[in-house]
Amino acid sequence: MAKQRQAMLDGLKEGDKIETVSRVFAKIVKVEKDRLTIDISANNKKNEIVIHVEGVARVLPDNIEISDKKADDTDKADDTDKADEAYSKWGKNKSSI
Repeated sequence: MAKQRQAMLDGLKEGDKIETVSRVFAKIVKVEKDRLTIDISANNKKNEIVIHVEGVARVLPDNIEISDKKADDTDKADDTDKADEAYSKWGKNKSSI
């Protein structure tokens, strides 16, 4: 699984639509080493931020409209697993935060 994730991160390029680990949908504007400039606007207004490449959760298919993307129940269940994993990495549980 780690190799697949690294391959995904290594393959990121300008124009890719992504979802970040914070559930933000965006389009990659610029790739620089370990940083990405992404456009998070929904209405064709330029709204760019810079994130670390590790903040990318997944690359979205080209036919997805990122402004209209909604999480479904499957994604929510997967998020819970990811959150539990992240909290355990830091030696905390969700109730202590």
